[in-house]
Amino acid sequence: MTSNAIAQYVWLDDKGHKQFSDQPPPITVPKSKILRSPDKTTSTSDSTPAGHDAVPGEIKKPKTIAEQELMFNKQRAEREEKNKKAADDAKKIADKNDNCRRIASYQQSLSSGERIKQTGPDGEQSYMSDTQRADEQRIVQKRAEECK
Repeated sequence: MTSNAIAQYVWLDDKGHKQFSDQPPPITVPKSKILRSPDKTTSTSDSTPAGHDAVPGEIKKPKTIAEQELMFNKQRAEREEKNKKAADDAKKIADKNDNCRRIASYQQSLSSGERIKQTGPDGEQSYMSDTQRADEQRIVQKRAEECK
């Protein structure tokens, strides 16, 4: 029958294989080959497990649940901010493309030569004069250049 034991000690044997045990390694094993023990949680040569900080030359205790949750929430907030910025940028591009399409359509109407009816501030309708059309074409041309 086997029992579930937690390996409190991890060390490298003479052949370089990792050994796991709940008992301390033999006295012949140099301290530099002991990767984990109750008083030494990790080695700097070992890869850093999740929930630990990797600081060269310094042994860190595992992060608490609260610290892990704080880090997770920070990463989630950064990810949400990045997604929001990407969505805002996509909306700006879509709005610009729509405006450019409208400008091109209006520019085509102005250059068609057909009479264009306009409504004044008093609600009265009139036709655009040739001078007004030329002024409007210059304004629309400037805006169309912004679309390129």
